[in-house]
Amino acid sequence: MHSYGVYTNLPKIGSLRGVSCPEYVWAIEQQMDIIAEKLGMDPVDIRKRNLLKEGEENCLGQRIHSIGAEECLDKVATWLGKDREKKPDTGPWRTGKGVAVGNQFTVADTPSFTQVKVYKDGMVEVLHSLDELGQGINTVAAQIAAEEFGVPMEKIRVIRGDTAFTPYDVWSASSRSTFYMGNSIYRACQDAKRQLFEMASQSLGVPVESLEMKAGRVVSKGDPQKSVTITDLFVPSIGYMPMITEIVGRGQLISPQFSKTLRQASRRNGLLISRTGRMAWRSR
Repeated sequence: MHSYGVYTNLPKIGSLRGVSCPEYVWAIEQQMDIIAEKLGMDPVDIRKRNLLKEGEENCLGQRIHSIGAEECLDKVATWLGKDREKKPDTGPWRTGKGVAVGNQFTVADTPSFTQVKVYKDGMVEVLHSLDELGQGINTVAAQIAAEEFGVPMEKIRVIRGDTAFTPYDVWSASSRSTFYMGNSIYRACQDAKRQLFEMASQSLGVPVESLEMKAGRVVSKGDPQKSVTITDLFVPSIGYMPMITEIVGRGQLISPQFSKTLRQASRRNGLLISRTGRMAWRSR
């Protein structure tokens, strides 16, 4: 691809938000009003019956939290005065009141893969493939890793968008980046910390489950005096880690529905995918 920067006097452009959302919401909510009328139900009540509640699962198998749609609907209905009798209109113009429920959907069935590398100098490297469009995604990536390892942001190095090195992701769109990439980085950090804990367990004589990460050190939860730095874990005589220059943690976030769809498609194409994400070809 060849790209050229050309000066013009045209306005600057930006991303288009909410594409296609108003159209489908309009169609669905029209149908809800028609159904309510045919059933003799209040338009607000029929919508409340069909709202997802706190803790319920959506069609993708994801559990819903912090949803305030019902409370919002109640307040709007009260504000509209839905229980007050409507005054008859006079003249050629007529007025009416209506209520609708819509949302900005996100492309939920998308996978995200990341890697987190820990080096002997204590640097933590985060690798992801999303685009930085000014939304601060690299800052988010660094913050998550810094919190997990208990180190300042200066100890985090973010490498992004170079598919020669960074693992697969879909796109920076649909309000998905922080959720999918962020959870994937969190899991990659957990994987890297697990490996560090397994080595520190031998060095400190403490069970893996009794270790935690604080300020770049692996520390015993029951005895904070028992600790070892990340750097020391790379010393063979201390950390039992000869000839290894980095720890690599891998993380991924794939929705249950996407995994199911992928397995079904792969069976048709001769590729078997297990629930752990491993792939193997089969002969036809």
